[in-house]
Amino acid sequence: LKPIIEKYLNRARTDREVTRGVWQVRSASAHVTAFLKGLGVRDVGEERRVPESVFQAPKEAVIGFIEGLFSSDGSVGQGDKSRHYIRLNSSSLALLKDVQILLLNFGVKSAIYDRSTKPKTFLYTNKDGIETRHTTSGTNYELNVSKESFALFARTFQFMQKRKDERMRKIAERHEFYHDYFIEKVAEITPRGKESVWDLTETKTHSFIANGFVIKNCGEVLLYPNESCNLGSVNAHAFVKRNGDRSAHFDWEGFKEAVMTGIEFLDNVIEVNNFPLPAIEEMTRNTRKVGLGVMGVADALFSLRIPYDSKEGMAFMERLMQFINYWSKIASIELANKRGPFPLYKETFFVEGKLPFAGSKDKRSWQFDWKEMTERIKKEGIRNSYTTVIAPTGSISMIAGTSSGIEPVFSLVYEKNVAVGNFYYIDSEFEIAMKEFGIYDEELLKTIVSHHGSLDGISYLPKEVKSVFRVAHDLTPESHIQALAIFQKWVDSSISKTINFSKHATVDDMKKAYLLAYKLGCKDVTVYRDSSIENQVLSTPGKKEEKGEEGGKAKAPVPEGNKPTHCPKCSTKLVRGEGCLKCPSCGWGLCT
Repeated sequence: LKPIIEKYLNRARTDREVTRGVWQVRSASAHVTAFLKGLGVRDVGEERRVPESVFQAPKEAVIGFIEGLFSSDGSVGQGDKSRHYIRLNSSSLALLKDVQILLLNFGVKSAIYDRSTKPKTFLYTNKDGIETRHTTSGTNYELNVSKESFALFARTFQFMQKRKDERMRKIAERHEFYHDYFIEKVAEITPRGKESVWDLTETKTHSFIANGFVIKNCGEVLLYPNESCNLGSVNAHAFVKRNGDRSAHFDWEGFKEAVMTGIEFLDNVIEVNNFPLPAIEEMTRNTRKVGLGVMGVADALFSLRIPYDSKEGMAFMERLMQFINYWSKIASIELANKRGPFPLYKETFFVEGKLPFAGSKDKRSWQFDWKEMTERIKKEGIRNSYTTVIAPTGSISMIAGTSSGIEPVFSLVYEKNVAVGNFYYIDSEFEIAMKEFGIYDEELLKTIVSHHGSLDGISYLPKEVKSVFRVAHDLTPESHIQALAIFQKWVDSSISKTINFSKHATVDDMKKAYLLAYKLGCKDVTVYRDSSIENQVLSTPGKKEEKGEEGGKAKAPVPEGNKPTHCPKCSTKLVRGEGCLKCPSCGWGLCT
């Protein structure tokens, strides 16, 4: 195209359009037309879209495309109260939606408005006096960039027309802009049937762009392509032993035996497993990753009378995870002596004396001789490339009757309603403590339920009880993240942990949490703001509100003379199982 453009420009230097900074290039060449179509440029009659090649192009090419588009059909305007805008008009809504995604890749948020009018008919008379009629469709859409995105657009792009570009820059430099929140309300959800869904992994940055948003790969297990997940957890609560005077101690020797047995068990799983595909079997056997984790941490701290978010609590958690990591590695070394190291061992940094967790570099926190450990691995090899992961353990911790993973207890008491009355589910360690103090009764349980499962605000309870038996929402987000960071320090792969926020948390609160997690070296962080979804997995009813509401939700009336179809507490549709009607959301039940 370069010779065609140069030929035209040399012939049109004094053209009025050129002096305004706009060039228009026309060509009737079939070769040029075919070339442009190959790039994705459509004919005038077709619905225009951003060519697919632009989405795959380098950053500089995308910037050039956007600048050309806005220079041709864009404008800059100044509204009242600092509502300045950069606009792009088009009759193609699909084109503007594509541009919207391109702009999001640069952090520029935009909105699209329908400015369509009724079709209009114009009468034209040519030089020969022949009249022709032309009817416009009236279709017109407007892409609008405003607020802080105006300034960001000005820093990233420029208009080809000098006057228009100078106007944009003056506005960007002289005015303050409203904050641009990247939050939108869903206007409508329309069922579209089934759609093919693809799973992908980007191996360099572990991220990709989806509709203008950066999406990160997520999971507590870091796996190569075709590797399988092989996890297990040790119940720390089970190793708290009661003394004769009702005090408790932790059985470290028994815990060590369980950890080493767990590693051998998980390694055996790889040996006996029937893999669905040869590629999965080959990769899994080559790396032999296993993930031994822990559950029952919060209940173990309860039984030892150690507050979760205290210095003693953090110290116990660090000792616990370092202990698991150390003895899991010892077990894997011993298995390597018996069965051989994992096949890809010599291609890893183990042969250089390195270990896959941050704590190996922090000698001040060592409670074991990790230097000797690295020498043993260099000399004897190791059976498993990973030995530690912390999974959520939601179901298995319920089966074991203990707290989930490394999470603090969510609620000390749950209430369940059935046809014959109300029942309470009580944390076992809390029940023991209340009976020791002689204050265990149904009135106390009702009071705790009304306080969202927490002891906060119950004045007559002993201070030593309230300081120990703290639930997830009693802890600050910073305490949650500090616990996450301590465990992450001694874990090969990663961790499942929720950072709980109250329903009053702000965007800045979330921002501080993410920055703290980054500062403390967390590989990832998952936050949850209470009540941000209607039917969350774990919830506590709280105090009864006005107008018959409980926990902020109105009670649905129970039909008289027949069985209810919806939960009377949260209005969720009931399901039948084991002779009972049950609410899958809040746990209410009616046995038949």
